[in-house]
Amino acid sequence: MHRRRIHPAFTLLELILVMAIVAIIVAMAPPMLRGFGEARRGDNCAAELVALTQWARTQAMTRGATFRLNLDPNARTYWLTVDQGNGLFVSPGSEFGRPFVAPDGVTIDWNVAPQEDGQYVSFWPSGRTDSAAIRVTGPNGEVSQVACLSATETFHVLTQQELTAGYGIR
Repeated sequence: MHRRRIHPAFTLLELILVMAIVAIIVAMAPPMLRGFGEARRGDNCAAELVALTQWARTQAMTRGATFRLNLDPNARTYWLTVDQGNGLFVSPGSEFGRPFVAPDGVTIDWNVAPQEDGQYVSFWPSGRTDSAAIRVTGPNGEVSQVACLSATETFHVLTQQELTAGYGIR
């Protein structure tokens, strides 16, 4: 007697139905992810500022030269300069010397007092840094604050506890 084997398989109708469900789910994902990307713009800008300040501090100690973080809140740009030894500050000549532009919808403000030759934060060869706070406001109104609380600390994003204690820009 010849028995017929039955192989379990999906019918064409079942496969089409599964593909339609997957297509609907995939179509719904981009609009939800777009809001996620916009919310991260301010955080990413703050992280970029922290990385830039840490590089400037390290380079100041390594090269034995004063570095400056310059910031133009109106143009939403920030950049580094280095003292050539004669009081003339120029680009450090690397990727970190280029002007950085905050993403669309992100605003930057800081509490640095203007000096005779501009508004900046200095990083000294001794490892010391000017104290300052930088407020980064994202497109959704979310605020991150990057600060150096004392001359011997590094810049970092302030925690909620530090903000509650009164550090940063109000």
